[in-house]
Amino acid sequence: MNRFLLWRRSRDWWRQQLSLGPARTALDELRSLLERVAASEWTLGQARMHTSDAARTIAATLAEICAQVSATLYDWSSAEAGQAAAAEALDEEVTVRLRDRGGQLREVITGDLLDAVTGWLEPGWPALEHGDYRDARTGLERRVDETLRQYRYHLVHRGVQEKPDFGTADAGRQELVDAVWRQSQQVVRALQAPPGGQMLQLCGDRDLSLLLRQAYAVRFAPRAVRGQGNPPGVVWTRSGQYAGTLRLVPLRPGTVEENWSGDGA
Repeated sequence: MNRFLLWRRSRDWWRQQLSLGPARTALDELRSLLERVAASEWTLGQARMHTSDAARTIAATLAEICAQVSATLYDWSSAEAGQAAAAEALDEEVTVRLRDRGGQLREVITGDLLDAVTGWLEPGWPALEHGDYRDARTGLERRVDETLRQYRYHLVHRGVQEKPDFGTADAGRQELVDAVWRQSQQVVRALQAPPGGQMLQLCGDRDLSLLLRQAYAVRFAPRAVRGQGNPPGVVWTRSGQYAGTLRLVPLRPGTVEENWSGDGA
C-alpha cells in the first residue's frame, strides 16, 4: 500500500512539474482545429480548384479578345487614315462636329465593344460551369471576327448614332446625336431646301426638255435625327451618313412609249 501511495504521489508531482494538464488542453484544441481545417479543405478544395481554373480561363480568353480587337482596330485606323487623306467630305460640317467630339465618340464605341465582349463570352459560360475549360473558348475567334465585321459595316452605313444589333447601352449616344446632327445648320438647310431652289443637277442638259416644270421634293435623313424642328414628310432612313432633299421632276407625257411583247416582258 505504501508503495502504491508513493507511486501516485510521484505521478502527481511529475504531472505537476511537466504541466501535462495545460498541455493536454492545448493538444485537444489543436486536434479540434486540425479537424475543422481538414474538413473545410476536403469540402471546398474541389470548388476552389474549379474557381481558380475558371478564373485563369477567363483571363486568357479576355487577353485573346483584347489582342484580336486591338489588331482589328489598328487595321481600321490605318485604312481610315488613307481614305481621310483623299476625302473632301472631311470638310463637311457634320464630319467636323463629329471629329471635334472625339471623347464622346470614343465613349460610345467603347460601350459598344463592351457589349460585344459580353456576347462573345456568353456561349462559353455553360462549358465553363461544367469544367470544360477548352470548350469555353471554342469558336471565340470566329465570333469576334464576325461581330467586328458587322460593326464596321454598321459604323460605315449607319453611323454611331444608332445602336448596333448586339448593343444594349446607349450611354452618351443621344447626346452625341443632338450635338452633331440636330444642331447642324447644314442638315437643317439641306432638309428645308425648296423644290424650286438651286440644287445639284443630276440629269444631262439635253434631258431637261423631256421634263415638266413642276417638281416634287423628297427629304431624307437618318432616323436617329428625328425630333422637333424637322420639316414634315421626311423619310427617315437607316443610313447614318446622308441627309438632304431630292428634287424629282416627272417626264412629259408621251416621252416613254409602252411596248408590250407577246411574251409579256
